[in-house]
Amino acid sequence: MPPIWLSIARYPSPDHWPLCLLLALAVKLSRRVDDDVAAYRWATAFLVLGASLYYGVQVFAVEAASQDYLAGFGKIFTSNSNPTVALIIMWISLAGVTVIAGWLFVRALQSANRTMTQRLAPSKSTSQTAAEPTPATL
Repeated sequence: MPPIWLSIARYPSPDHWPLCLLLALAVKLSRRVDDDVAAYRWATAFLVLGASLYYGVQVFAVEAASQDYLAGFGKIFTSNSNPTVALIIMWISLAGVTVIAGWLFVRALQSANRTMTQRLAPSKSTSQTAAEPTPATL
């Protein structure tokens, strides 16, 4: 019995476009896309790149297979004809997703710690001022 990735490999391999969409999400979560023009451009570029990669594979591998003069594209972009390339793309995408998800997790953890520190700081100062005696007036 062949490995699971070879049995799934009958379909086109657009494994790299979700990585672009995850990068766009990371930009949106880490920067203010509505206010920062550079962040907006990065997020838009990742969305356009991810959509283009998905659309290109879909058109040239699936739809072009019925055309004789475009059949070469189907052989290049279909993962059952190139399982080694598909496996390499899968591992690169998996490593990219792991790095981006880890970075987002660390960033969220730091943000939560910073928010908790800001919430705890005023409660400590108010408890100290309440314990101080007020001076007597004459």
